[in-house]
Amino acid sequence: MLSKVKKVPSPYVGNLLNKWHDYIMQEKVHESIEKRTEIKQLLSQAEDNKDLVDYFILLDHRHSLCFDQEASMGDVVNMLSKGSHDLLINFYFELFAGDYEFFKKNYVKAISFYEKAEQKLSSIPNIEETKFAEFHYKIGVAYYEIDQHLVSVNKVTKARDIYKKSDMWNLEAIQCSLVVGINLYDMGRLDDADAYFRDALTEALDHGYDKPITKIYHNLGLVHWQKGSLELALHYFREAYSHEWLRDSPKGQQTVYMLSRVLYTMGQNEEAYHWYELGIEMARKFDDHEYKAKHDILYHLYEQPSIDEVKQSLAFLEERNLWPDVSKIAKGISELYEKKGDLVTSHEFLKRAFYAKEQIQRITEALG
Repeated sequence: MLSKVKKVPSPYVGNLLNKWHDYIMQEKVHESIEKRTEIKQLLSQAEDNKDLVDYFILLDHRHSLCFDQEASMGDVVNMLSKGSHDLLINFYFELFAGDYEFFKKNYVKAISFYEKAEQKLSSIPNIEETKFAEFHYKIGVAYYEIDQHLVSVNKVTKARDIYKKSDMWNLEAIQCSLVVGINLYDMGRLDDADAYFRDALTEALDHGYDKPITKIYHNLGLVHWQKGSLELALHYFREAYSHEWLRDSPKGQQTVYMLSRVLYTMGQNEEAYHWYELGIEMARKFDDHEYKAKHDILYHLYEQPSIDEVKQSLAFLEERNLWPDVSKIAKGISELYEKKGDLVTSHEFLKRAFYAKEQIQRITEALG
């Protein structure tokens, strides 16, 4: 049986292309040739690689001109009908710089690069409106990640309105509805979020879109988790995890983590520990230190209680500037110790939750 070729994340390849761009601009011939060879080998393995290929063609032509090598004109001439060589290269540079910063969870930097790319896109003639929708969506998701929910909803709704103009973009419109719904969830508008998710689920089921269906089940689990309907939350998280693609994806860690968390909250520690072990295994598989820290917090809250270990894992998330996560987790820990009657520890974690909220505010102020 042949093993699957592991896909390379497109932001990783995009960042390599930007490094190649820098070598060309600095006229570093040896570094440029080596980087070109490396990228050419990776392109076929990259996820969502159409824009990557277009950027490669443009840089390859620039590389050939810069270092007096024979240049192939066919593909480039076709692309230049969309705008000047420099404009297109600069557009892709900003786009992939944004994707790479988003990949690293540097969301404020990602927004800055995306907005620069969007400005350059406006100067490229005959661009389809859906290309602007892509940027509304990317920027909206980045704003969601830093808890700027109203801005996020505004941007993603613009994207959805564009996508809804044609049945060709049904999938993208549903993805936008998911982001609006999860913003409403984070704003505490649980009934509105539930309605958005259920409408999106109906559309996704009608079209057979497996990935959105999975995500909607996960999000409905979150809604009922917050409502305190733990049995129903558990049902939806199980429904999400029953989809095979999620079990093989880094995104599956979110669902596994929530299954463990809900079960611990319900006092079903034996099954919760099973999901904890699976979560740790997935974190190792995907080299995800963030989810390892989150699972470690659960372990040291419920299996081997240790406030020091919990603080250490929480500090790791703080070092990564994952302030929205820190705020929610610290608030949950505060509530747990309040129920136990340990008001001193509860107050300590509540202070950390407030501090995390302050950091989110400072980050968003930096956006101007």
